[in-house]
Amino acid sequence: MNKCAIRGSILSFSDDPFVNPAQDCVDYIDDGMVVTQEGRICELGSAADIEPGLTGDVHVDDCSGSLVLPGFIDCHVHYPQVEIVGAGGKQLMDWLNEYTCRW
Repeated sequence: MNKCAIRGSILSFSDDPFVNPAQDCVDYIDDGMVVTQEGRICELGSAADIEPGLTGDVHVDDCSGSLVLPGFIDCHVHYPQVEIVGAGGKQLMDWLNEYTCRW
């Protein structure tokens, strides 16, 4: 089944805050839980609602006191590429092959 859970303060976005009012797009749960199965989020909500339904084989990482941001995937930047971010509008590997320096 490969199910696990993370407990902590949950900040998630239900819509695009650059298009809609931020207060309508942001969800915050002080004591929340994110449950994943096979690497995908299958449940998100308050820990009080979710935890009682978890079976004993579900590993829970208790990150209480930490902010959990479900759904962010690979949000990083490589400093040497900052000046050319977005150049060319290609897929990553095509872009790297065409626009970056090869050694």
